[in-house]
Amino acid sequence: MDEDEMRLALHELHRVKQELDDGEEPSKETSSLARPIATPARAAKVEEDQTEEALAERLMLAARARIGRMMKPKTKRTDLVPPKCVRDHFETGHKKQLAQMLIECNFDKATFFNRVEKIVLKRDEQVVEKEQGWYSEAEMKADLSWSSPPRINGAVAFCRARSKTHVRKNQYDDVEEFWVTIREKGSSKQMLASEEVHRKIEEAKDDVNLDGKFDGLDEANAREAAEKAQGAVKAAPADSKFQETLAKFCDSLLNKKNKIHVLIRDLEQNYTCSKSQESRDSLEKHLQAMDGEFETLNDLKTKGEVFGWDEKLLVEVESKMKGATFKTSKAMGLESKIRQEKKFFGKSEKPKRTPKAKATPSPSASTCASAVRVARDVVSDIGVAAASSSGGLCALASCDERHAERDSHRLMAKQLKLSLPVPISTLMGTAFPTLRLRDWMDFLLNRNCWHVLCGLVRPDTDREQAILREFWHRFRQCHPDHEVFRLADSNQISLARTAPLLYHGDEGRGRRRTPFLVTSFHGLLGRGIRSGLQAQAKAGAPKEYTKLKPNFIGHSYTNRYLHCAMPKMAYQDDDVFAAILESASAEAEHMWKSGIQHRYTGARYWAVVLNVTGDWPWLVKGGNLGRSFSHAIKGTKEVKKAPAGICHKCLAGTLEYNFECVHLRTPPWLSTLHSQSPFLDPRSSLTSLLCTKGQEADIFAYDLWHSWHLGVAKVFLGSALALLSDRFPGRSVHARFAELNSAYFSWCHEHSHAPILTRLTTSTIEWDPTTNYPKGNWFKGELSTTLGRFVRYMTSGGNNESRMLDLVGEACAAIDTCVRGLYEHDAFLPSETARELGEHGLRFLRRFTTLARMSLESGWALFLVTPKIHVLQHVFLVDLVLAADRGAWVVNPICYSVQQSEDFIGRNSRVARKVHPSQASRRCLERHLLHAYKQYREAGLLVDARD
Repeated sequence: MDEDEMRLALHELHRVKQELDDGEEPSKETSSLARPIATPARAAKVEEDQTEEALAERLMLAARARIGRMMKPKTKRTDLVPPKCVRDHFETGHKKQLAQMLIECNFDKATFFNRVEKIVLKRDEQVVEKEQGWYSEAEMKADLSWSSPPRINGAVAFCRARSKTHVRKNQYDDVEEFWVTIREKGSSKQMLASEEVHRKIEEAKDDVNLDGKFDGLDEANAREAAEKAQGAVKAAPADSKFQETLAKFCDSLLNKKNKIHVLIRDLEQNYTCSKSQESRDSLEKHLQAMDGEFETLNDLKTKGEVFGWDEKLLVEVESKMKGATFKTSKAMGLESKIRQEKKFFGKSEKPKRTPKAKATPSPSASTCASAVRVARDVVSDIGVAAASSSGGLCALASCDERHAERDSHRLMAKQLKLSLPVPISTLMGTAFPTLRLRDWMDFLLNRNCWHVLCGLVRPDTDREQAILREFWHRFRQCHPDHEVFRLADSNQISLARTAPLLYHGDEGRGRRRTPFLVTSFHGLLGRGIRSGLQAQAKAGAPKEYTKLKPNFIGHSYTNRYLHCAMPKMAYQDDDVFAAILESASAEAEHMWKSGIQHRYTGARYWAVVLNVTGDWPWLVKGGNLGRSFSHAIKGTKEVKKAPAGICHKCLAGTLEYNFECVHLRTPPWLSTLHSQSPFLDPRSSLTSLLCTKGQEADIFAYDLWHSWHLGVAKVFLGSALALLSDRFPGRSVHARFAELNSAYFSWCHEHSHAPILTRLTTSTIEWDPTTNYPKGNWFKGELSTTLGRFVRYMTSGGNNESRMLDLVGEACAAIDTCVRGLYEHDAFLPSETARELGEHGLRFLRRFTTLARMSLESGWALFLVTPKIHVLQHVFLVDLVLAADRGAWVVNPICYSVQQSEDFIGRNSRVARKVHPSQASRRCLERHLLHAYKQYREAGLLVDARD
């Protein structure tokens, strides 16, 4: 067993709890582990008085939640599917009524189903329509085609027996006429328990003349009363008590049927012996007989409620109830007997589902102390002799549990050599640790991993130099005055051995959800983007020798180089944060001034940090910027102090240059680019990075992913979905969104898109139609892409209900074409492609502005204009369209997106939750080197001598 297998085995082992000897008391350490951790939240928790209203509200919420779970589709447990009548009642909008019924049934599922079924069946009414009229004997033959004399004679005799209401003489010729029934038609309709009556009152325009229109009404009423009197009996036999008894009997019969159903299902699923099969057959025969009795009683009950209870019907019902009682008693006796006997039936053996082994166990799944305890238990179980065959098991078990992190790191890193050989240094003027860029570059160069910075899978010195030479050639066409070319022209550096880098920083979530800062360096070039590689392969594009692709493929531990990891309580001190930035700038300066010398060839290599990337708050903090999104005017009141502006590259957002003019091709702020320094005192150390003189603000690059996918897209798609919901039927916003939700999931299934959401509701876009602007509350950029394509699909074709939806469709098509094109291309765009994609982006901004103006004119809270839309205008107009006029190549803005770096931050932040807060920075660096070593091994970048 080698070290990797040993660590994987330790990871998957559970600790065995030792039993106490008789009379032995548990140790304080063990008992303390069983107590909940005392946190401020628990200490401040006070029991509140729960009023009856609050309890009732909680019960109602719990009931509605449980009913929702009942109604969810079941793929495996089909026995849990509710009856069809219950589901129909649920889908017709009676959720609140069902929740109240569930509470009244004390959350008993069987009783609840019985009660709902009872109510629905009780509302099943039969409607009988009769076609009747006045006819003479001659008209019966001629008009009604009654050729049979017995039928005519029978009708005449029936009417003469009721001569007061069924016989008259024609007012014109005194011919005797009879009130006869021509035909009867019946229909059954289901009336739900909750009924609503809607009345529409309209003002009558003209007086209604009703003189003589109701002649004979009294006679018709008398005929109807006579028919009811003939078929009805006295009220006493059909009183409510009898109906209540019959209803209770039917409910009891249904309950017993359900019990037998449950037993049959249990026997079928869990028992395999022949006795079990015989018992199932017997129960099914009795159940079939009970079903027949139940249906008969329900038919008679419905007949009595519709036509009235006569003596004949009462006698028939009593007879059927006796027969049902006899059959039910036999069935329940057998059911009770089988329940007792099934204890001795042979159970079926189901294969146990073994959990799937993880290919890469989570590196931060446990603390070092727990690993030490597990190692001790393993050694205790298998013995020292057997454990000695593993290179590090006994050594791990011998670590001091009180200093497990320190001792285990010494074992893994120093003795077993399972850590990257990158030394941990100290930030200047502080006691906090750091990993220097020069040490990372030295490791990559002398461990034959320099090709990673060039986007190659394996080392190839000639190709690496060709790629870097081509990169700087194209970069010079984009930024001809960059300082790096002054160094190259003076032969201070060789561009063929100079790697382009980026510096990234952001906060993750550390211990107890506190911010945890992670900063890192990474190469601008990489192995590409998966969607881009797929598109190029589909188009049959040839593979280039000097490929220049963005850095988005591969484990983030193999293409990101950790610089600092620090909890909020440490870097909230301005001196410490300044030391982090000063260290980054000093390392960047060392790499372009001195570089790293190859240990074997003597060749010198350099690296240049071109930009600082991250979300907008990080750029503001890292650059100490005086113009940012926080200075946007938030109200319409008179401004007391002139706003500083929202953009560090121009003066947009000031009183003279508003940032909302995103529909213009030459906005006023365009002439203010780099006209005024955005930096506050003291000036950030990162401004000393190499750049074009006078354009230091360009060092801090905007991130398209945060600006679109997690920015403007959430505002735009939230408003688009709100508009689109009006296309669907429903009397409320929630009802319309339920239909929109169904359409979205159907589209995802049809077009093979992962829906990501569990449900699309008004809460998804945080929308209150009366007050709030809709805005998506999701945090996955992929969902913005999926929803955008769904909205585009729903609004394409031009057959929309309004001009606004037409504009939404055009905007979706434009932005999807632009962003998709950026992701499918390499690190550099041909100028024509850059101009075309930029024009699509500007088209989206024009449509967005039009939608915002139309919403404002209509008084709708839709399409809110936020500062991030100015970032999109910078990317589309300045970085694509205008940049295409300066040279043959344009840097793809996707290179500065931070999706991969966000993953890197999340992984290192999770490590911080498993270590002691006082040593969080150092422990995170140590663990990072351990985890990175494993990823380098799996990627084939490092080969152990033992392999």
